[in-house]
Amino acid sequence: MNPDLVKAQVMYVTPEMATQWLRSNTANRKPSQAAVKRWAEIMKAHSWKLCSDAIAFDVNGVLINGQHRLMAVIQANMSQPFLVAYNFPDGSKEACDIGKKRQLHEILTIGGYEISQLHAAVCKFLLTPWDQTGVMVADHDLHRNRIKRLHTTLKDKIAFIESCLNGKEFTSAEIAAITAYAEFVDDEAATADFINLLQHGVRADNTRQPGDIATVRYREYRLTQLAKGHRNVGMKAYRLLTSVAFKHASEEPVRRISPLGTNPFEEFSETIK
Repeated sequence: MNPDLVKAQVMYVTPEMATQWLRSNTANRKPSQAAVKRWAEIMKAHSWKLCSDAIAFDVNGVLINGQHRLMAVIQANMSQPFLVAYNFPDGSKEACDIGKKRQLHEILTIGGYEISQLHAAVCKFLLTPWDQTGVMVADHDLHRNRIKRLHTTLKDKIAFIESCLNGKEFTSAEIAAITAYAEFVDDEAATADFINLLQHGVRADNTRQPGDIATVRYREYRLTQLAKGHRNVGMKAYRLLTSVAFKHASEEPVRRISPLGTNPFEEFSETIK
């Protein structure tokens, strides 16, 4: 190949240009409408930023990278700045997206905000809408800035929870739920008791109170899941333990654990915008 043939420039791409370029979109995977919607919302919030990942075409004029961003430009109906590159050789598409992508905590740390992988994962759970099936994708500054603001508020509580837990016994989904509880009660002794109930079935003083039943039931459910080879991950686990935590904080004597229909900590999460 002759690398001198490849040309690139920064330009504002209009919805009309995006529509025209997508007509040559014959070499890409099936687009994710969720990603298109997410990026369009970022654009409409005036939070899209120029990056080094180019909208790219091969020597035949076929679009080989950037379909989601172009679709987002159309959906947002707003021009956006992109690096646009032309004349990549045949076969360049096979080299796209094969490198190891940076994880959220790596992106934030490189950008000057130090955060661990666990803390980043916990904050993502806490900011994900209650009814969403998957955890939020923090793929832009709009989301990352919310995570940084939330983490600044909660990092000491998350660190305290880590100090109470034994190694990697609990998943990030469960630690997020415990963090929600810790923020709600704002009492380290109560948080330690809640964790001890989850770990051992009793409070730190080896007693149980009437409101502990839901937490103990979750512990039994959790041990059953682990015995079957299942770890409690994802939004389902987060919603369930968060609901249990709320019932525990309310000292509600229940005998059956189930997720609440709405997020009991929504008022707090809504303040992190």
